[in-house]
Amino acid sequence: MLLLVLIILLVILCLIEREFDRKVEQDIPEENCRKCGKNVATDLLICPHCSSLLREHCSCCGHSKLIAYRHCPWCGANGGEARDHYATS
Repeated sequence: MLLLVLIILLVILCLIEREFDRKVEQDIPEENCRKCGKNVATDLLICPHCSSLLREHCSCCGHSKLIAYRHCPWCGANGGEARDHYATS
């Protein structure tokens, strides 16, 4: 009897763990690369598919911002230094 209860508990725990893993995978935020259109994680600086620059760090506050943003949403500074660096490399 005890063995049956333990087996049932083990099955329930496995099902809970599987559901938790699936939920964690779904919670990873993604966005599309502006150049190739493929899904990439939002915290990446460079697209792993086409190597285009996705984000840059603000030269004033250091926060990461989308390359499409002209001004930093954190401090309002006008950005572009990282973009200029990659354009000349």
